[in-house]
Amino acid sequence: IFARQDGEIDLHDPDLEYYVYDQQDTATISGNYVISICMDSRKKLWFGTYGNGLNMLVPGSDINGRGRFISYTEKHGLSNNVIYTILEDDAGNLWMSTDNGLSCFNPEKKTFHNFYASDGLQSNQFYWSAGYKNKQGKLFYGSMDGLNAFMPNDIYGNKSIPQTIITDIKIFNRSVKVGREYNGRVVLEKSLVNAEKITLSYKSREFSIEFSALDYDQPEKIFYAYKMDGFDDEWTFVSSNRRFASYTNLPGKKYVFMLRAGNSEGFWNDVPTELKIHILPPFWKTWWFITGMFMLAGSLIWLIFRMRIYSINQQKHMLEKRVEERTTALSKAKELLEEKQEEIMLQNEELSRHRHNLEDLVRERTIELENARKKAEEADRLKSAFLANMSHEIRTPMNAIVGFSSLLLSDLTEDEEKRYIEIINNNCENLMVLINDILDISLIEANQIKIELVPFDVIPLLQELESIFKQKNQSDIGIMFHNPDSEPLILVADPFRFRQVMNNLLSNALKYTEKGDIKFGYQIQTGKVVFYVEDSGIGIDSKDFLKVFDQFQKLETSATKLYKGAGIGLSISRKLVEMMGGQIWLESEPGKGSTFYFSIPFEKKNVKSLVKMKGILDRSADEIPDVSLIIAEDESTNYLLLEKILKPLKYKISWARNGKEAVEILKNHDGSGISLVIMDIKMPEMNGIDAFHEIRKINAEIPVIAVTAYASENERIEIMQHGFTDYISKPLNASNFVNTIRNVLSMHARKGVR
Repeated sequence: IFARQDGEIDLHDPDLEYYVYDQQDTATISGNYVISICMDSRKKLWFGTYGNGLNMLVPGSDINGRGRFISYTEKHGLSNNVIYTILEDDAGNLWMSTDNGLSCFNPEKKTFHNFYASDGLQSNQFYWSAGYKNKQGKLFYGSMDGLNAFMPNDIYGNKSIPQTIITDIKIFNRSVKVGREYNGRVVLEKSLVNAEKITLSYKSREFSIEFSALDYDQPEKIFYAYKMDGFDDEWTFVSSNRRFASYTNLPGKKYVFMLRAGNSEGFWNDVPTELKIHILPPFWKTWWFITGMFMLAGSLIWLIFRMRIYSINQQKHMLEKRVEERTTALSKAKELLEEKQEEIMLQNEELSRHRHNLEDLVRERTIELENARKKAEEADRLKSAFLANMSHEIRTPMNAIVGFSSLLLSDLTEDEEKRYIEIINNNCENLMVLINDILDISLIEANQIKIELVPFDVIPLLQELESIFKQKNQSDIGIMFHNPDSEPLILVADPFRFRQVMNNLLSNALKYTEKGDIKFGYQIQTGKVVFYVEDSGIGIDSKDFLKVFDQFQKLETSATKLYKGAGIGLSISRKLVEMMGGQIWLESEPGKGSTFYFSIPFEKKNVKSLVKMKGILDRSADEIPDVSLIIAEDESTNYLLLEKILKPLKYKISWARNGKEAVEILKNHDGSGISLVIMDIKMPEMNGIDAFHEIRKINAEIPVIAVTAYASENERIEIMQHGFTDYISKPLNASNFVNTIRNVLSMHARKGVR
């Protein structure tokens, strides 16, 4: 910058002063590209640069009598570092047009107030030198989208000072949960709102602190300043789009994280929000370890010294002992021979005892092997009986299914058709239960069954079982669910396996009860919930209490009545309950009935959020208009079945005969227009899993339901880990199939609304 009072400029004039940017000197002008100049009413010169902010010249302030500069940039609150025009209003404030809005600077308070298109400006970007102040004090600025004119006195600023809060702490980019251990320590014992200090292990070397301000009037104009006292020398200023502070490898000691916030007027809160942070050093940097090492080193030196003295003394006595040793050598040799002779006699006696012990051990092992052989034969007999029983149990529903299916081809009345179809459906359900039990027992023996612990409300499940078994009941037996509490009961367990256990116990109660009542319910006890199923059936002798939970055990208490079953339901139930952290037992008396109990760990939790979420998910999918589905199924009969089930819902259905066709159909709809994809897993050309990943590349939000004949829980978990929205196993239950689709569409619609 160069200037002269008389207006004439001679570049070779020795009185001419030059000011240029020097990276090593912060008191120089912040940039050499000056595009706007203003002398205010106090005769102070202000310079606006292209990309380097605002500068004020302080004449004669350095040791050589030359002027120095004070710079203001975005980090001080300026809206943008490109300043096209500078005008002073009647109150002495400087108004600057920039590449991102209009900034008002108060030279006395050194605060900025920024205005944007959201505040009424024509545009956030202004023209070079397009600014003017008339005699009335009105300011005019030209922007890309028109002229802006206003009286500065008519502009009212925001004087409310925002209050700050710390919203989250992340260790290695993972949010810290209250009460959870990280690297062997509980970081947060209570919520961040009430926390005054935290303690971190040195292993948590990378962490970040997220924060916000309790000001919702144009929060994008709020600025933040933070400082880690004990590490940071200066405050770090950030805008509203970077509300976090990250730290890595801080030395182990005590710090105080301080946080302040300022509004668009430049008003900052004077009292910062503080969080005390204690980072524990590694054990090798603690005072006790260093002291111990010094003590150990001193002990080693002392030990070496003592060993040296001891070695000298030993050498001294060694010569004396050699003479004595030679003298006594002959007498010791004689004594040694006598001792060896006595030792040989003792060894002979020991060998004799070992021989007798070995004979006893052989007899014991023979008895054990005989018992093991008998157990193996018993197990083989039980498995043979199990296989024979399985053959009968499978043939019984199959006989009914095949027989009544053939009768449907003949001329029947409408009531007869409904009755035969109901018989076929019931036997299909019985056959599926039997097959699932066989699969579960094989998984249990292979130790491959997995439990998926999730929170769920058990009351609707128990009410549903009550309704189902009342429909199954063909006699006058009363089936009642006793609910002692009107509140939801939230368990953390596997809902599928819990339902399986309750279903097994209720099925057994219904099977072995000919008259009376079946009651089931629960009791909340300390740390657990005890569920029970009570019947008035045939009862069980106390000597068989443990046997009923063994595999392949089927107690027949009557020679005249044969009860159906494979003898594995209670064995499966016991294993599932134990895997969920509980126990199962029974009380019974022959002829009076039985009561089966099982416990599940329980902790009282706030269920309001779960009840609220349930209300959201209860929204009916029938309210969603124009539902379009893709059914990816290579078998035409399976597709025909799905189409018939969905026909009453009047959905638009597209049939894809393999995964590749499903992807092509979605592409033809430009990735939208399709509400749901029903995907078979095993298909030619492209299987369902590969097709799912291709669909996610086109549309990451569309729900996809997997349909497969894979029946085990492990296979279900493996399929769901790929990211499918839900899972349905074959053979399909029409009601469950429709309910699953409705729930998925409801959740997706609700997500879209949010």
